[in-house]
Amino acid sequence: MSLHGNFGSPRAIWTQPLFYPDRCFTEGFTKLEAWLWLVSHAVTHDQVRQFGKKGLPLQRGQCAASTRELAARWMWSQGRTRRFLKSLKSESLIDSEPFTQTTLITIKNYDQMQSVDSLSDSLKRSEPEMVAAHPSRRGRLTAVARKILQRVA
Repeated sequence: MSLHGNFGSPRAIWTQPLFYPDRCFTEGFTKLEAWLWLVSHAVTHDQVRQFGKKGLPLQRGQCAASTRELAARWMWSQGRTRRFLKSLKSESLIDSEPFTQTTLITIKNYDQMQSVDSLSDSLKRSEPEMVAAHPSRRGRLTAVARKILQRVA
């Protein structure tokens, strides 16, 4: 298995009963789950979100939430949430800017993570690996990979 490229996941995964409610109501999020939550809640196109009486313009790859909201969602303390956001910032994974009632979080390299081109490149790289792992299915795997590549092109 290659660890290069990206993978897609539906944003609705956070409401999937098999994965989300039961477990997270008792255990809280891991750091990986919290990171994926941030990425999946970043807006995909520019828009304005209302916070109280003010509108906050969000650009692609940004999300806005208070530390209190994130802590409640992830079932963490506010201190742990602040430390996690600080560590993401120190690792250059996010930028953050405090506003009244919320924090604007910018996911760095969001376009690279979410681009169709990177998904297409990932599929092109992984096709030979799939064939090598399953030589008896070579024709079928190649046909499936080509169909996927045609859809994203």
